[in-house]
Amino acid sequence: MVAAALAGIAMAGLASGAALATATLRLARDTATALALATDGLERVRAGEAPPRDAPAGPDGRAFARACETGGGRGRPLRVRCAVAWGVRRVALATELPP
Repeated sequence: MVAAALAGIAMAGLASGAALATATLRLARDTATALALATDGLERVRAGEAPPRDAPAGPDGRAFARACETGGGRGRPLRVRCAVAWGVRRVALATELPP
């Protein structure tokens, strides 16, 4: 009886550890995807394209909302900011491009 209870406790500990590891890996993957999308947006503006505003999907189908904004220019550095949101999380990158 005691052995069965100890085995049950051990299995619960393993299951909660696996769930935590899965959630952590999902967050790391989604954050890496969001950073790649934000960097891509900055590079597109640097190449002369219009600032992207789209909703690409991640590797597992999760929707990411990307919005890039520009400001400044006209002899001053061009400020570019790209934000990517998914669920309740958000990542934003900003840079300045010389005139």
